[in-house]
Amino acid sequence: MANSPIEIKVCIIGDTDVGKTSLSTRYCHGDFPTNSTPTIGATFLQRRVIVDSTELSLQIWDTAGQERFRSMAPMYYRGAKAAICVFDLTNNTTFDRLNTWIRDLKNHADPNVVICIAGNKCDKAGASKDIESFEEYARSVNGTFFLTSALTGIGIQEIFENLSTNVYEAHQANRRNNPEPDRIRLGAAAPVEGCC
Repeated sequence: MANSPIEIKVCIIGDTDVGKTSLSTRYCHGDFPTNSTPTIGATFLQRRVIVDSTELSLQIWDTAGQERFRSMAPMYYRGAKAAICVFDLTNNTTFDRLNTWIRDLKNHADPNVVICIAGNKCDKAGASKDIESFEEYARSVNGTFFLTSALTGIGIQEIFENLSTNVYEAHQANRRNNPEPDRIRLGAAAPVEGCC
């Protein structure tokens, strides 16, 4: 029997209207949604990929960017092994707010969460060309920067391939460092006193 795929929780985070849903849909379904509405809470997508002959199941959580849903974010971040932090290249404020998103992510996700930064809407007139600053910022949060366009598909495959490879390598490193699975110790419980 074939091994089950390794399940990897991936969060797509960032301000509202930066293209998170469009980016996720383009990757999972290969097309651009024509009637995208703001996400409420989070939506769930899934895609299986192969890295080094190993199947990964990417459990993609597309989270809401509106302020009124921020209190729910920790619930979606919990256990995330990877995240794509999206900002709009035509709106500098969305880049400036990445720190807030990443701080919240790191407070609740896996301690070794893999981070990719997506500068989305690179196809649009007025898109920032300050690639060096974006790459420098990505390095400062131990992440990788990609130019993307959910509309045209630029960079979408590349960002998810990079994320998948990095998550797989982190998973393998963790297995090497912790070769013994957790075991339940029978008979190790403290004696119970009194009655229920």
